[in-house]
Amino acid sequence: MDKYGISLVREGVELLSTHRVQFDFSLKRPGEVFLGQCKLTGARFKYVCNVQDGVYVVVTALDVGIKNREFVEIANGLRLVTSIMLSKSEQVQLNNVKKFRRLRHNVISQNAMILQELQYAFPVDELVSGAHEQQQSIERALTSNRRICSQAILKISKAANLMKAEIDVFDMLSGDGGVLDEHPHQIHRVITLSLQPFLLDFKEKGVVIEMGPCAEKVVIDFKSVAVCLTHFFDNALKYVDRDTRIKVDFRKLDEVIKVTFSMRSLAIADDERESVFSEGHSGKFAKKHGLNGDGIGLWFIRRIIMMNKGRFYFDSLDNRSSSVSNGGLPCSDNQFVFEFRLR
Repeated sequence: MDKYGISLVREGVELLSTHRVQFDFSLKRPGEVFLGQCKLTGARFKYVCNVQDGVYVVVTALDVGIKNREFVEIANGLRLVTSIMLSKSEQVQLNNVKKFRRLRHNVISQNAMILQELQYAFPVDELVSGAHEQQQSIERALTSNRRICSQAILKISKAANLMKAEIDVFDMLSGDGGVLDEHPHQIHRVITLSLQPFLLDFKEKGVVIEMGPCAEKVVIDFKSVAVCLTHFFDNALKYVDRDTRIKVDFRKLDEVIKVTFSMRSLAIADDERESVFSEGHSGKFAKKHGLNGDGIGLWFIRRIIMMNKGRFYFDSLDNRSSSVSNGGLPCSDNQFVFEFRLR
């Protein structure tokens, strides 16, 4: 390619070039393909080929012996490749914008929840000016409204955990999650720690958590699995039927620990048992009743669990019983299964 100089130009500005050369580039009629004299020293011709939306491939001869036909062949090939690259680049940019908007929306929502709980436990009109007086007002509130304040602290803890999880998800999906730091962790403790911020909300919904015993350790990256479990419990809280139970069973199978969450929750159609784990997919019943999110929860959980060399799936139950919840939602007996390796 020493015979040619190849540049990519957008709106008259050189984006990249194979040679450090300056050229006189201008198009009076956008989209025109032309062959013309080049003012470069030691170069004879240039061929300009329109790609899309003001982006052009410029092929410049660095050898006076180059034939015009060679310009056309090279430029047309570059136009095809460049078009594909630009299309992929635009898709990546759109996906990044979508991820950022999702992060911004969810973080703002959780922050609003934190402020709401703070104002509920410590009314603004009771916080007089002055740091000392404010501290005394908070101390009186903690003493006289212990139940309200303790509930607020638990809900603030949950919202803070969800905010952290959202940022961690954003980093992982953006390729900034770093290398997984895998070590043995007691899986019962990992699940308990991830569940704690949600216990009050499950209680308010009348949902009892029944967790079996397990002392086994599994090899995982604690941070990424904790983020997955946080999203799982957030989804479970949204979809589980009121006044029911969630059973958590542990079973050792060969080299893995199988953790099964059994619950009565929003029904999943038979033809969606696998597609609900696809990025951007929300179940038909979730959509119908306005409970669908951005379709990233189950997909993200499965992706990260697989990175930890584990599995996450919806277990197929024979003769699943179905009913309508007291909120009018179609529910069924569902099982979600995590499998973690022992070593």
